[in-house]
Amino acid sequence: MENLQLNIFKIKDENNIDEIEMIIKEQMKNKRTKRIFNKDIELNGVRYNFDFFFYMTSNENKKIDWYEKIKDIFKIGDDITKDIYSGYGILLIYNDNIKYVVSFGRAMYLLDKYIDWNFGLEMASKMLDRNAINAQSSKYFSLSKNKSLVVYNNGSFNTEVGESVDLITANITEIGNHSRINDLNNYINNRVAFSSCVKTIVKLEEIKFSDLVTIISDIDIIYRKYPERITIPKLVFLKNDDIMIEKLKEKVNKEILKEDDNTNISLCLYTVLDSEITLLEDIEKYELYYSRCSQEYDNLSIEDIRDFMNKYMITDIEKINLRINYMDRDRIIKLYKLLDYTTEIEGDRNFYCLYNGRWAKFNQNYVDKIKNEIIEINKRIEYEPKYDLDLKENEETIQKDYKDMLTYLNSPDLTLNEDTREKLYREFVYNYNLSKKINGTLLDRKQFNGIEICDIYANNELIHTKIGAPGEFNECINQSIIGMETWNTNKEEIKNKLNIKNVDTVTLLLITQNQKVLKSRDVNEFSSLRFKLNLIEWYSKVDLIGKKSRVIIAKLK
Repeated sequence: MENLQLNIFKIKDENNIDEIEMIIKEQMKNKRTKRIFNKDIELNGVRYNFDFFFYMTSNENKKIDWYEKIKDIFKIGDDITKDIYSGYGILLIYNDNIKYVVSFGRAMYLLDKYIDWNFGLEMASKMLDRNAINAQSSKYFSLSKNKSLVVYNNGSFNTEVGESVDLITANITEIGNHSRINDLNNYINNRVAFSSCVKTIVKLEEIKFSDLVTIISDIDIIYRKYPERITIPKLVFLKNDDIMIEKLKEKVNKEILKEDDNTNISLCLYTVLDSEITLLEDIEKYELYYSRCSQEYDNLSIEDIRDFMNKYMITDIEKINLRINYMDRDRIIKLYKLLDYTTEIEGDRNFYCLYNGRWAKFNQNYVDKIKNEIIEINKRIEYEPKYDLDLKENEETIQKDYKDMLTYLNSPDLTLNEDTREKLYREFVYNYNLSKKINGTLLDRKQFNGIEICDIYANNELIHTKIGAPGEFNECINQSIIGMETWNTNKEEIKNKLNIKNVDTVTLLLITQNQKVLKSRDVNEFSSLRFKLNLIEWYSKVDLIGKKSRVIIAKLK
């Protein structure tokens, strides 16, 4: 027989088989789902149960490739494949101590909430060393990078700051004597893929139930008893009953409904259909629907989704489905699965992500990589009292120089009143003062092609200032990167318009009330992982352009 591919998922310890079988049996009511067999065997004095369920989604005359491979193992007749286009199989292997699922086709959506989605990469950390890994796919949570696929020629597995691994392929190598990993190599090809599941191929010419038990049993022992051999920065999926999920759902609904172009939500570039990666731009038609309400789109954007929710007074995006036309067939998926969203919760030091419709946070290795990078960055950060913002001094400047500042802002009204005071916000007044102290040029609100190159230009230095907390600092970092890159590609035009002659240094001036940061002089005391990631990337981009970098922390007093 041809080699049989196994997609092995682990059922969460807290879920029982009775619950799962009930869910599957509910599908039998449509008469397209049936239990093919229920079988138990004993191996080495331990009893194992097998339940195999099959279900179909349409009636067309086409055989199912995976079914052709397993029918001999399970002694199933050919009649089940008559007039079937898409069939899916669920093989449960379990006893009182282990609970696993082998999935055929796209069967796992049925058991989504019962699956331990962290299982595959946890197995990778226990089974692999760095030399075994030959490829990895990762998601990034940075300003400039979203996804990557890296292939290794010499086993040089490595990860970057801000990188979360979601897939690893590796050649399993033997370790020591009497290892379960070595035992597995007798049954499966050594090339294995790890993601939410363990994907492998059985290399035996003739497969028996006992062989499947041995494979599952070895995997379970490795999972429960083996230590980590490598650390992998990755997402850790939250449990369904985690109270944090409700807070996160509330945040994502507020985020998508707010009338703001600076939303943190975007649509993924691709989804997976029939086990194939499908680019969204290749999809021919989209249809959002909720209850009896629906609307079609040639293309789909976050703005379209927001308008749809507002039009039909929908407050929960999780309830919206998406019908897409792909390869001349209609497919229905949860819109939630296409959302790309990261966020933080005030008072919580975790960084959360909506990934493929499931909420996750980042593991300790991911966080440690960021922390260690910031420790090095701390050595380069300046803390200078002369840059402190004194609100009393700001007010004195307003009283003394309001006409000069209002003239700079092209205000038609040069009197100091309630309306003009709004224009003299504290950051602008601070920049006005500082530009005079350091003999610089004030460029706050001055733009080149709609881009603010910097707030102050002084001594060949582009200075961006921001007062506030990490959320505001992220905005400042992004503005600094855009301003720096715009200057780098439009030097002559900017020289003529803004009189920025030369640039050798790019500076972030961040003014905070965070006493822990000010006292310890440690940026790690900021709770925001996003800010730290963005700061790391900012340093990297300044270095790449070939400029000196300065970050100054000052006090708001």
